[in-house]
Amino acid sequence: MSPRGRRRKAEALEWPHREASEAGRWVLEAPVQFTGKEKQKNREEDQWEELDEPLALAEIQDSVRALATGKTPGPDDLPSEFYQTYSSIIAPRLLRLYEEALSVASLTATQREELLISLLEPGKSPAERLSYRPLAMLNTDDKILAKVLAMRLLSLVPDLIHPDLKALCRLQHFSERQW
Repeated sequence: MSPRGRRRKAEALEWPHREASEAGRWVLEAPVQFTGKEKQKNREEDQWEELDEPLALAEIQDSVRALATGKTPGPDDLPSEFYQTYSSIIAPRLLRLYEEALSVASLTATQREELLISLLEPGKSPAERLSYRPLAMLNTDDKILAKVLAMRLLSLVPDLIHPDLKALCRLQHFSERQW
């Protein structure tokens, strides 16, 4: 093979690599352009980090205020009205209790208790087994913690649910859905 033929062969082998290295240099030297997704990603990371923050006394007090009244209490026989009346005394103690429970990842035995009862559905025969539905009566302190955690998750729900399903979300109206 002549020297000229070898040079062409070497150039042919070198050509794709030279182009790739130039493209790589262009990628490294190109100005960075943000699309807005980075800001959204940072916002989502911040929201997830908020879930890991320690509980606050205000969250517990808000949860106690939001409890439904006039409901039958659980096995501890303490209704939501009791917690609402003595919220200023009970909330700090609940905060310590919940912090301890979350640190060991377990509720106390009394918090895990529930009373399971059968309710007769209206208009159904009491003689039929399928006329009854089960109802779990939970302690109010368990409901308070569940409410605090649910209120924290509520801020993430719009980002977690696909836009096609948002008409079924709380605080979303079907008329707001963009087609």
